[in-house]
Amino acid sequence: MPFCPQCGYEYLEGITRCPGCDTPRQAEPPGEQAAKPFSDEPLVVIYEAPEEFLFRAVKDTLEEAGLPVVEQPERSWAFDSIDLSVYRGVYGRLLTFESRVEEAKKIVSDFLSAYERGDFAFPEEEAEEDDPA
Repeated sequence: MPFCPQCGYEYLEGITRCPGCDTPRQAEPPGEQAAKPFSDEPLVVIYEAPEEFLFRAVKDTLEEAGLPVVEQPERSWAFDSIDLSVYRGVYGRLLTFESRVEEAKKIVSDFLSAYERGDFAFPEEEAEEDDPA
């Protein structure tokens, strides 16, 4: 199945606009003049985030380590803008190149272990500590 050129969402049968970034699906593949998002190397799911905080935190951690990351959101709004991803248990997926999967999974594992242990401060906590008021 094709992926959205903007955010990496994997189009499902019958989808005409990306639910993640509202990019219209193209009827034909882009010409040779169009820029490719990354390369022809296959993308692999490296993390399925249950919530937005972990989705953003893991993505930021991977990008800080220099890994290319593609977001594949599972958000689908229907019925008066209710986010249905909470009922599926997956906020979104993060993907990277097949050749970087092992490195990315190690980074994700280390991050989640540190998160579970509470071995790091969140940006809000750091700002509060720096504020003498």
